[in-house]
Amino acid sequence: KLYDDDELLNNIINIYPSEVQISLYSMDPEVHDNLTGMKGSHYKTLSVIKKLREHNIKVTIACVQFSYNKGSYIEVKKFADSIGCNFTTDCVFIYNEDNNNLDAKLSDDDIYEYYLNTIDIKSPRKRDGLVCSGGIDRFEIMPNMDINPCTYFYYTLGNYNKVSLKEVRETTVKEFHKIFKKENLKDCFKYEYCQYCFGGPKFCKSNEKDFFLKKNEILCEDARAYYKAYLKLKELKS
Repeated sequence: KLYDDDELLNNIINIYPSEVQISLYSMDPEVHDNLTGMKGSHYKTLSVIKKLREHNIKVTIACVQFSYNKGSYIEVKKFADSIGCNFTTDCVFIYNEDNNNLDAKLSDDDIYEYYLNTIDIKSPRKRDGLVCSGGIDRFEIMPNMDINPCTYFYYTLGNYNKVSLKEVRETTVKEFHKIFKKENLKDCFKYEYCQYCFGGPKFCKSNEKDFFLKKNEILCEDARAYYKAYLKLKELKS
């Protein structure tokens, strides 16, 4: 859309956003276009990224890993570095409800290999008491102005038309975190690898009556692979 709509692109440039995130799945046009389902999208994506950078707009390039583009993050990161973009990647794959997209998921060995190459041994991801950091480092404001703790997790903290974000942070956010803490999760945090779980409430089904979360087996698999790779890297470092 940004490639074809100069007015929209210029509007974004003119408001000078703090950051624009754009997905780039591979430096191979065929791989990227197959994932987007749009022929020519690779060329358009690169063009938009370069134009934003020409106007000194901060850009983060995201390269999510699927079975179709596994390993592509390496070359995409090199490209991001070469034009002064930030870079983010992950391999957490949540099945859709029909489970008809299973072939897109990386294998367990591929996930382990991915983490061997991407874990920051000095600062690994780890949960220190919080199940969800929503309401602390982020808010999501919906079209009806409801305030949620994070994307896709519809726990209403308040409505922006009626309450300020400061008031929400000082009241309902605290209540939210009293509910979503480790000891309230019946099936989670029983094992050491649980501390390295990528997910939060938005990835887990909750009992709407009492808001207890049910663990997501996909996230468990991912956490185990991450922990295994983390231990291996620590061993190699020592």
